[in-house]
Amino acid sequence: TGSGDEALPPGTERRLRILELGGLYEKRLERPYEAIDAYERFLAEVDEFDTGGDEAPVQLDALAALCELYGRVERWPKVVDALARALDLERDLAKKRELRLRLAGIYERELGQPATAIEHYEAVLGLAGDDEQALAALERLLESQGRWEDLEDVLARRSRKAAGEARIELVPRRARILEEKLGNPDAAASALRELGADAVVDAEGAASLVRNLRRAGLVHEAARLLAQRAELLEQRQAPATEIVDVWLEAARLR
Repeated sequence: TGSGDEALPPGTERRLRILELGGLYEKRLERPYEAIDAYERFLAEVDEFDTGGDEAPVQLDALAALCELYGRVERWPKVVDALARALDLERDLAKKRELRLRLAGIYERELGQPATAIEHYEAVLGLAGDDEQALAALERLLESQGRWEDLEDVLARRSRKAAGEARIELVPRRARILEEKLGNPDAAASALRELGADAVVDAEGAASLVRNLRRAGLVHEAARLLAQRAELLEQRQAPATEIVDVWLEAARLR
């Protein structure tokens, strides 16, 4: 290498010299493979001569550099190994979250391992139970894997913290999973009730709530909801035929 680090005895000085060499190859000479070799040598010496965690910050710097370099040459299993090692060393919870998210993203997008990606997103929730980025990713992955009970739980968590239009969108989605995938009309109706007055505003949402109330044997409640929707349509001066259809449906349930 020409750096003279081999002439130094094992110890902190030699490790830091190797680390400097990695930075030189990475940033000034733009030779990623040589930089990788230097950073790997640094970490190998850390492993061989146990430093008792004293060099953890420097190790984290080397691992961050390796993650960048491995990613640049698309050595994704190596990126995963480096991130996992950094995760063991890191103590800051916000940084641990970022490492978990990066691991999950690589397993999902680069390695095609959705089950392992799910594990890492769930670990993020172990750090912060309402992490929206992790919850949204879990929703996507769990649906693609057909894990309906877990998906329903994620949708419940997202809808509890959502507001406005986001909540109006999430609650019916959760209700559809409960109704169509888990065969639980009682729970589907209960979920839709959480929308309160908003449950009768949207035609599709109202129809879903009525359908699940009927399947749960709550016919009178379904009739009351239809009456509320008919009154709302009258206030909004909806077409007369639409209003009449809703009143007729309510009458048939009584």
